[in-house]
Amino acid sequence: MLGSLGHVPAIWARRAVHVKSTRRRRLATDVLNNTIWALENSKDLLTLTSIPGISIAVDVLLGVLRRVTRARSNADAVDALCREISKLITVIEDVRGQVETRLNRHKNGSKEQHDLMHSLARSSELRSRMEGLIRDLEELLAMAEPLGEGNLLVRVWRSRRDEESIGSIKEGMTNAVLRFQSAGQVSIQDLVIGALDRMEHVHEELRAEAERQQAYRDEQTMRALPSTDWAGFRSTSNVEKRIYLPGTREAVFKRLTEWAASDKPVCFLIGPAGMGKSTIASEFCRRHEEELGASFFFRRGDPTLGSTSQFFPTIADQLAQSHRELRPHIARAARQHLQNGRSQQMRYVVRDLIGEPLRILAANGRTPRIFVIVDGLDECNESASQPELVSECLRLLISCAIQYSAFLRLLITSRPDHTHIEDELLRDSPLNNMSTLLYLYDIEDREAVDRDITELIRTRICSTPIGQEWYSQDPSVVAKLTRRSQGLFAYARTAADFVSRSAGAAQMDHRLELLLTEGNRFGLGDLDQLYDMVLETSFPPPDVDPDTGEQLRLILAWIALCQDPDGISPREFEAIAGISVSISIPIINKLRSVVVFKRQETGDGVTTDELALSKFSSIHVTFRDYLVDRKRCGSGYHVDAEVMHARLATDCLNKMHRCLRVPGDNDDYAMWYWDAHVAQARPTPELVDLLREIFLTASDVQVRSNFFSNSHWCVRSPEVVQRLVLWVEAKIDRTLARAVQGCSIAAQPAEPTK
Repeated sequence: MLGSLGHVPAIWARRAVHVKSTRRRRLATDVLNNTIWALENSKDLLTLTSIPGISIAVDVLLGVLRRVTRARSNADAVDALCREISKLITVIEDVRGQVETRLNRHKNGSKEQHDLMHSLARSSELRSRMEGLIRDLEELLAMAEPLGEGNLLVRVWRSRRDEESIGSIKEGMTNAVLRFQSAGQVSIQDLVIGALDRMEHVHEELRAEAERQQAYRDEQTMRALPSTDWAGFRSTSNVEKRIYLPGTREAVFKRLTEWAASDKPVCFLIGPAGMGKSTIASEFCRRHEEELGASFFFRRGDPTLGSTSQFFPTIADQLAQSHRELRPHIARAARQHLQNGRSQQMRYVVRDLIGEPLRILAANGRTPRIFVIVDGLDECNESASQPELVSECLRLLISCAIQYSAFLRLLITSRPDHTHIEDELLRDSPLNNMSTLLYLYDIEDREAVDRDITELIRTRICSTPIGQEWYSQDPSVVAKLTRRSQGLFAYARTAADFVSRSAGAAQMDHRLELLLTEGNRFGLGDLDQLYDMVLETSFPPPDVDPDTGEQLRLILAWIALCQDPDGISPREFEAIAGISVSISIPIINKLRSVVVFKRQETGDGVTTDELALSKFSSIHVTFRDYLVDRKRCGSGYHVDAEVMHARLATDCLNKMHRCLRVPGDNDDYAMWYWDAHVAQARPTPELVDLLREIFLTASDVQVRSNFFSNSHWCVRSPEVVQRLVLWVEAKIDRTLARAVQGCSIAAQPAEPTK
């Protein structure tokens, strides 16, 4: 009995080992079952990655696991195998996560998503990698086939062999995972990313190309609008207005800065002619250029910059250029707008091209502050002939600013002698609370103005070595000119240039004496008298012979009536008017106090040939106004606008009538502006005869005028044709008007780029 009791601990030990072994087998079975369950549940999700062969690989892997579950194997071996399988699943899951992240960048069901998934399915590198994995797994499946075969007794008897087989399968799984993970030193993740990157690159190129095509269509649409490139503050036509002297007009800019920071959307800056409003407006544009939406500088007498017809299309075009978030909305609106024609009433232009895009911008919540600057509203050509158009233009502008006051700011400059702004303030009383009204005379005291003018005169006189030396001998000359300027910046600038452009100190003294002389017929109070002085000093009537007088009269007519914002060059003037460069340049040089060349250098800076190609124009609009106003300009220099428009139109037509256009010459003044002169001309016999000769013989090929190889007016603008036809019908007769209309329809040459 005692002997039998001695065997109890051994029995308990064997039983404990048996229990422990059973528990580990159960644990191993649980691990296998959990692995199979996890793999089965993730199979559909993994298959969604579109990686070729992933479904087959998962099925083979499940087959291996199911074979292993039949074997009575060591739990450690099973656990080690499951860990290797988990590594493979982790790799596949990581790839799936990368694919899902890329797909989530795009809208569900989108073409981008479809193409990305398709790119994975078509990837030869991925297919090759997956085929290698499937081969490895199929070999492991073949190794697992004998596991757990036979009845329970046989499986128990073969458990040792099965355990070794599972170990071999585990080693094979380790190698399979390594090969799948990084065969050829390229990870499976890199392969997937590469395939996705290539497809996304294709999409980026397609998207970029689509954007380029859309941008081109938008650009063509915007070009179809009746807008101008000459209106903005950066335009070469506004060079003189940009000459701002740092440190001057501080009181004005202080008030403008206060307005810009306020919640009032509109500011009116009012001041008389010659007070530097345009320079202030230009400098304000420069200071706020990052927020500048559009700027329009009106110019009296200019058919483009002096009219409301192109004002709002130009504002819309500049808004589209300066604010990318507005461009697609404006371009789309322009396409729809143009379906109703290029020449529409202002209210429809504003509603379509400005109001609707601003509404969309406001609705999207993307509302950066936008400044719109309008300079010289009083210089609009319609101010006298059709004042209701200017009033409507102003009213529509203000309504936009008030409607979108959260982000739109409108600055308008004008002269006090035009009552459009005051009328609008009286008509719309709420506007008084939403606008700032600034009068230059109220902002700046005379002392501050004189300080600025003093600095302006001193700077311009001392801009040359001769002028600097002359000033150093008697600095009081600046104070004398400042007093005579009487607060007019235009006078100060013109007077300073009149003195500084003298040929030496003696002539500077003489010109200063003329400016300061009391009691003469010129007076010293306004700019007209200065212009009288410049002309009579340069061309004293007793010294002007008939030929020179005619040449001077024609040059003054071109200065006053030239339609090109940049002016006309002496060489082109020679081709049109027949006055040689050798004659015109000396005359123009004597007018340099009131005339500016685009290239200002003289002497070694610019040769005579270069100067002959440089365009010249009036230094200030007041000089052009002065020349065409008989009450302000003496009869010796007065330019009769209607008569001289007829002369200029006749010269332009004659040039085109007798000469074929040189191919590629798209900067021909006569070609671009003859019609503008005709529409403002008196129907002189010479002009009428020439128009008849050109248009009434247009259908006869034998005698057809060379004019039709030059002119592109009929393509440029339907408004030009209509204006010309109406003028011909009113001033000449209906027969010729019909001929002009017929030619505009029949002749459609390719439009050149100016």
